[in-house]
Amino acid sequence: MEIIPVERVSDGIAIRLPESVVETLQTVPELLESVDRDEPAGRRLAASVYLDDPIADLEWWSLMEDEVTASRNADRSAFIEVMASAARGVVASVDEAEAILRVLAEARLVLAARIGLQREEDLDSLEGPAKDAMSMLAVLQELLIGVLDP
Repeated sequence: MEIIPVERVSDGIAIRLPESVVETLQTVPELLESVDRDEPAGRRLAASVYLDDPIADLEWWSLMEDEVTASRNADRSAFIEVMASAARGVVASVDEAEAILRVLAEARLVLAARIGLQREEDLDSLEGPAKDAMSMLAVLQELLIGVLDP
């Protein structure tokens, strides 16, 4: 019998991941906290909202940056809480599972920027730990999306 690490249950999303995966995932919040707004990863996380209007984009970010930051911090807190029990098995709420998805997306953006990926096709050129990390994040996202939106 195959163990499915992520599945929908009556009261949310059951998550049970291998200890080695959880240990790796527990480093994600620290990775995200290390991002400086002036590095490529920081610029990816603060992507333009108005591509054709830099003034409107600056205005949007000046008005919304605190809210975006608060939302990301809430997502990271939910991620940390769920990952603390994910090796033993935990039932996350749908909101928590969606927060995990957003944190995983942020982590993929940061890693991609730091290893120089510009397009999805660049993934094919990856090898070693970078490829393993990007693949693990993508697989977990895919599993969560599958149970959240069957």
